Amino acid sequence: MNIEIVGKRWGEVNNTKELDSDPENVNELGSSGKPVVAISMCACGIPCRYHGLTHKMGQRLYKEKKVAELREKYELLPVCPEIMGGLPTPRPACFTTWDDDGNPIVEVRGLKNGKREFRTEEYIRGSNWVL
Repeated sequence: MNIEIVGKRWGEVNNTKELDSDPENVNELGSSGKPVVAISMCACGIPCRYHGLTHKMGQRLYKEKKVAELREKYELLPVCPEIMGGLPTPRPACFTTWDDDGNPIVEVRGLKNGKREFRTEEYIRGSNWVL
């Protein structure tokens, strides 16, 4: 079975990525005959965003319409790299930069104590799990 990942991948834009997958590990995925695509859990209405909600203000109806359109063509596999990487919900907001070699650096946003906290390891672990 091939699982298609559509949209953005960690650190790069990727229109379609096919992965070989062992059918025993994905149970009933693909049983509908539709291609299976990974989609963000928060886009499916699961409250897993950093602030514990499902969407930014005003985006709920837009997301619901887009997800419904995707459901017509694909079997959806909801995933959350942040949760799969071990981060809780809710969690502090983070931002990403890249070092001189192009490696991602994920840092917690807005700490008031002057310290810097990084979540790069968790984000990479979660994105690898999803892919």
